[in-house]
Amino acid sequence: MTRIVHFAGLGSMGQGMAHSVQRAGLEVYGFDPDPSRVAALTAAGGRALMP
Repeated sequence: MTRIVHFAGLGSMGQGMAHSVQRAGLEVYGFDPDPSRVAALTAAGGRALMP
């Protein structure tokens, strides 16, 4: 079973947690109103959530 974690807010705290969870082997999805933060997550292998 794939474990998935969603993050709403990818500021300094959310981005850090998302990367930590991703390094632990979970699949990460995230949303932030700032497109550059979502782009940073997807560049690191995460996936973007759209409202």
